[in-house]
Amino acid sequence: MASQIGYVIFKYKIKTQIKIKVMTRSELIAAAKAAGIKNASRTSSAELETALANVGKAKVSTGKRGRPVVEGSARQLREAAKAARAAANGGVVKRGRPPQPKAEVTEPAQEDQVG
Repeated sequence: MASQIGYVIFKYKIKTQIKIKVMTRSELIAAAKAAGIKNASRTSSAELETALANVGKAKVSTGKRGRPVVEGSARQLREAAKAARAAANGGVVKRGRPPQPKAEVTEPAQEDQVG
């Protein structure tokens, strides 16, 4: 087992020309959990090493996506009006038809007919 680990480290040193710290299985699992890798305890050590190496290479996009906003468009005017209504009503905009109060209908009392 130890000779295989040494061979793997030697193989990686030749390919990457950097020093690689040998981590135990428990250290790999702890590092993977800290990096947010799920099911780290059920993943093989080789896959964990690869996943941990690729964690730092992930690109994070912080820019806005999609079409640019045109300030004078009809949609932006509707959105501004909706925001103004929400601010006037305490942050709540009700949708749909307003409720119609039902008019009470008074029916004439029916007389009992004895037949």
